[in-house]
Amino acid sequence: MPPRRHHRHGPRPGAVLGAAVVGGMVGAAVVSGPPRHHHPPPRRGGPNVVVINNQSPSPMTRIEIPQMAVEGVSIESYYERPSATFYVLTVRAITGETWQCEHRFREFVALRDHLAHSFRCRTEFPSKHIFRSVFGLSNAMKDERRMQLQQWLASVIQMVANPAFHRNRAAIYRFLAVPLHVQQSTAVAQVRQQSN
Repeated sequence: MPPRRHHRHGPRPGAVLGAAVVGGMVGAAVVSGPPRHHHPPPRRGGPNVVVINNQSPSPMTRIEIPQMAVEGVSIESYYERPSATFYVLTVRAITGETWQCEHRFREFVALRDHLAHSFRCRTEFPSKHIFRSVFGLSNAMKDERRMQLQQWLASVIQMVANPAFHRNRAAIYRFLAVPLHVQQSTAVAQVRQQSN
């Protein structure tokens, strides 16, 4: 029979040996020793193979913001209807295409209020004349409003062209009646440029 091994009995490092009351306080004697570190056992993938969990962090996804599809807008004319004055907008896309759409003043106000939740335009929006309902707007006032609306809209397009405000482009595209193929052409052109 193999000889029996004698194990050493004694306190482990860090074990409390006893406690004593000294001056009304409880003291304890602790056996000092090197700190014990607990490491989880390595995962084994087979005989003599140790799998080490050394996964690298996943790379961040890069989102490319397409270029603004609208290059500029001009308001060169307006015409009268019994209900209101309508301003004719000429829209220029970066693809070279141009088209026209028309809006009355209250539709410009609705666009301004919608965009006000995201940013404040640097160009002042034209005020509504309080005497319009009584006397109507003169031709000089209408022409002045036309210029102010054009400057305000140009400033809005410049700000929305910033990738930080790209989420507001949908409202601008609807207002300017930007065709869907023009909106998609900017993303397609960007993909082709990256592939080259």
